[in-house]
Amino acid sequence: MDPIDMAGAVAAVTGAAAGVVWIGRGALRWGRRIAHMVDDLTGEPARPGVPARPGLMERIGTIEGRLDGLDGRLDGLDARLGCLDGRLAAVEHELRPNSGSSLHDKVTRLAEAVAPER
Repeated sequence: MDPIDMAGAVAAVTGAAAGVVWIGRGALRWGRRIAHMVDDLTGEPARPGVPARPGLMERIGTIEGRLDGLDGRLDGLDARLGCLDGRLAAVEHELRPNSGSSLHDKVTRLAEAVAPER
């Protein structure tokens, strides 16, 4: 075999091996990502020194349980806010001038009565 043919064969085999290694590394990275995704979906059992991680469906169930508890609390807040709306409207009414019966009108009359004449 000719030395140039031998060099070409070595280069071809080396290039093919490098290509296989490159493709293999990419496949391993892709496989790890899929394995991590499956672990996130299914959860992981506890190991020595590492606590268990719940799966996706268990975590969603926990979130839904918390949200169900919030619904009742929000209904109570809605009723309290309705009560506060009425009280706030009464206070706003007193702070705006009207026909003379508001707190604003009374303070204005008192200030005019007490003020020295210029």
